[in-house]
Amino acid sequence: GIKGTPEMVVNGKYRLSAKMAGGQGGMLKVADYLITLERNSQSTGS
Repeated sequence: GIKGTPEMVVNGKYRLSAKMAGGQGGMLKVADYLITLERNSQSTGS
């Protein structure tokens, strides 16, 4: 589960925090990447 803020989970698979990503801007970039990755894997049926 979520242990602090800001923190988010993408598709129940990836948990990320601003601290992990080097700040809030980095966290949003990583989240965008993971969301794109998950959308692409779902559209291809992987």
